[in-house]
Amino acid sequence: MATDSPHLVSRGEDQDPTPVLEKPPPWHLVLYGLAALSVFALAAVLFLDAKVDDFYSGSVAQTRVWANRQEDYSRLGKLATDLIEPTLSGSTHRDPGLESERLSLALGAFCTELDRARVNAQGSAVGTVRTALLDELHQIQKASEGVLNETEALLSASATGDVSKAREHADSLHRARDEVRNRIDELLQRTREIQRSNLFEQENAVRALLRVEEILVVVAAAIVGCVSLYGRRMWRKAAVAAQDKDRSEASLRESERRMRLILDTAYDAFVATDAEGRILDWSARAEAVFGWQREETLGRDLAETIIPPEQRGAYRRDVEQYLREGRSSVLDRCLQIIALHRSGVLFPVEMVATAVSTDDGVVFSAFIRDITERKRAEEALRSSQERFELAVRGSSDGLWDWNVAEDELYLSPRCGELLRVRDLDAIKTLEAWLARVHPTDREGVSEALKSHLSQRVPFDVECRLRTGDEDPVWFRVRGQAVWNEAGEAVRMAGSITDITQHKRAIESLLRIQGIAEAKEQFEAQAAQLAAKTAELEQARAAAEAANRSKSEFLANMSHEIRTPMTAILGYSDLLANPSLSADERREGVQRIRQNGRHLLAVLNDILDLSKIEAGKMTVETIECPVHEIVTEIAALLRPRAVEKGLDLGVEFVGRVPSVIRSDPTRLRQILMNLIGNAIKFTEQGGVRIVAGMIPTTPQARPRLFVEVGDTGIGMSEDQVASLFKPFTQGDPSMARRFGGTGLGLTISRRLAEMLGGSISVNSKSGQGTNFRVEIETGPLEGVEMIIPIGGAELLSKDEPPPGYDVRASAGGECLLGGLRILLADDARDNRKIVSWHLRRAGATVDFAENGRIAMEKALQASGSGHGFDIVLMDMQMPELDGFAATRALREKGFERPIIALTAHAMTGDRDQCLAAGCNDYATKPIDPHELVLTLARWVASRPTVDDVAPPLPRQPEQAQTGEIADAKSESERESG
Repeated sequence: MATDSPHLVSRGEDQDPTPVLEKPPPWHLVLYGLAALSVFALAAVLFLDAKVDDFYSGSVAQTRVWANRQEDYSRLGKLATDLIEPTLSGSTHRDPGLESERLSLALGAFCTELDRARVNAQGSAVGTVRTALLDELHQIQKASEGVLNETEALLSASATGDVSKAREHADSLHRARDEVRNRIDELLQRTREIQRSNLFEQENAVRALLRVEEILVVVAAAIVGCVSLYGRRMWRKAAVAAQDKDRSEASLRESERRMRLILDTAYDAFVATDAEGRILDWSARAEAVFGWQREETLGRDLAETIIPPEQRGAYRRDVEQYLREGRSSVLDRCLQIIALHRSGVLFPVEMVATAVSTDDGVVFSAFIRDITERKRAEEALRSSQERFELAVRGSSDGLWDWNVAEDELYLSPRCGELLRVRDLDAIKTLEAWLARVHPTDREGVSEALKSHLSQRVPFDVECRLRTGDEDPVWFRVRGQAVWNEAGEAVRMAGSITDITQHKRAIESLLRIQGIAEAKEQFEAQAAQLAAKTAELEQARAAAEAANRSKSEFLANMSHEIRTPMTAILGYSDLLANPSLSADERREGVQRIRQNGRHLLAVLNDILDLSKIEAGKMTVETIECPVHEIVTEIAALLRPRAVEKGLDLGVEFVGRVPSVIRSDPTRLRQILMNLIGNAIKFTEQGGVRIVAGMIPTTPQARPRLFVEVGDTGIGMSEDQVASLFKPFTQGDPSMARRFGGTGLGLTISRRLAEMLGGSISVNSKSGQGTNFRVEIETGPLEGVEMIIPIGGAELLSKDEPPPGYDVRASAGGECLLGGLRILLADDARDNRKIVSWHLRRAGATVDFAENGRIAMEKALQASGSGHGFDIVLMDMQMPELDGFAATRALREKGFERPIIALTAHAMTGDRDQCLAAGCNDYATKPIDPHELVLTLARWVASRPTVDDVAPPLPRQPEQAQTGEIADAKSESERESG
């Protein structure tokens, strides 16, 4: 606008086509002067318009700056509340370390905001305003340092449990808190006063400029009117002046609109009224504070809108006094009063009101701020400050604060009392403080301080400090540093405690210690001697118990081994008597087999336990049908139950998996032991087997249970407690009455644990016993769940009777018919028994007394074109054992099956045999039926030796005659 008007005037002068044809009248000089005055007036109007724009821009900028300052200082107050409030509102039994960490974080944020406010104050203010703001900020910093000191003293007193000192420091903290809040409030008030002063000055300046502008516009309009009578040029200049005036008014309206925007977006509510109290203006913030909309308030009485009823009279009297005398007790002052919300709720506000005289009369304007939250914070801070000051006063320690960056040391008055120093200003640096440390202790204190600042090692030292003119006094000095984001220590604070009395007490104790030391040593030696005696007594008792257990076990094993051996040897002698009948001979053979199996079971139990104790027992994980295993074991043991007149039943509860992943052999061993024990210790009634799944959560592994309950003799609590110990039974008489090694349950529990489960027992003497075994089933995803029919599957199944013929298959064929077998075994009896069963199955058998002979015969037969179909190789033989013989045969190209025979049953024996080159593995004593089936399985898929078809099966009479002849020839060869 300032550049457009002259341009338009110049353009008008250039384009004016009217020529000057006649001499101007004599008073043309007046007209020229009027024209000059008009141009001057127009230039002045444009200049004033530019000044108005400048005032508006400056006003907006200053308003924004001071609004930002108010937000900064409000944020500073919030950070001060965060610095103080949690300490005062929490429990006195807080963790000093956590509270100190929180205090360090809050202090860092507060100091950062304070430094930013100081920098902004230096850059946004000048003269006395900047000096006043910086002075206020400095006072806030000093007050916050007092708060920190008192807070740390309160935490220290709380940590030591000194309630009196904690109250004293809490009171001091309350006062320091009030000081911080008051300083911040004063800073905010000063900022608002500066902002209002700027607004008032700018408003007055704008109004003055507008008045001058109006006068100049009128003068310019008059001059232009006069000049327009003279000619077209003057008329055009008047038109330009009118346009300039319109633009100035539009600019003024835009300035007013911007002022309205500022008022509506200000943090404080703005309200304006006329002399009669009617509301003329109502900002958006006023709507939020008082709940009234702008449209509802315009023209409404202010007293009826926001002033409580009991204060309306005083308000009206004060307005009347101002209108009458020009004096007021509330104008141009910052007051805290109670305001009325639209809902009827009363709340505290802070108000600054002023009066402005206008052409239309006096206008009252006010800036109002809701201070409800501030009042609450002040009250909380006041209460917290009181508690902190009370805690500080109750503490006996001195507090210190060291600004590491600037090397400024602050000592509390209590430090002066402890050090007996009146002028603490003499100790303002770390060097001055270290100078008071005793020379002997100074290096240690310095090293501890460096370790804390660089490595964050806790700083807690005891040293002697010089106090006044007296001798050094012992103090305990503690402190904690604060590190910035770069890991540099910026501040450190702590306390000092007089421990002189403590040190003197220690010295007294040291003097007494020399007297008490001999007594303590004597008492210690006596205690050690008593402990050694107790240990020896326990060891003796344990040795005696172990010796008794060993004796009982050896006696039990002697009984368990000698009893079947007696029966075996006795019936063997009876069988040598030719006068025995066929039935007596059959019964003798049956008894020998039964006692032999019992003796084998005893040895297997001992071997299994030894493998478990040595950690050599392993289990496999394969799919196995658990319902078939349970019914199979029940069917196998049913004859024993029937023999004693007992019922044996199987029941499946709910659905069970068709297959599980476990070790079927070990599971059978566990069930055989539990069900066999139930039958053995039950005289009447029966045994019941119950199996099912244990309900589990989706996160748990599925488990299967099998319960074996009987109606037998039961057990007492003491017997149950020692039930699973090795080599023990319910009581020693059990071994004499029922037999057994006492290892079965121990082995079963260990096996159940290896299968991912356990065994538990519930029993009462005379009321029977219930064993429960649980094992893991492995994953069941995709496994069919079935309901087995226990009774239908419990078939009567017994072991083959003596003399069982292994020859016969379903069609009466000989399983090993036409086969040539080489049997290598150094034991003559074993060769005779095994060859007898093999010949009955249709095989031709040749012998070798050791591994060397077996190797030579096998290779010689292969070279002659009449090789052996299969080799049975005993692994323990003289000259050359079975392992070496098998390896030699494989190295020389022997490809026929080799089946290992061994009496070893330890873990890894099968693997060793297979690694030596054997195709399969059979243990002694042999099971004739299983041995024949194993041999038949290995030769079934191979072509007959030398492509010769096996002979047709012989008739039973012929077979019997041939077997007798083979037996005779074998006997003759063995005797020869």
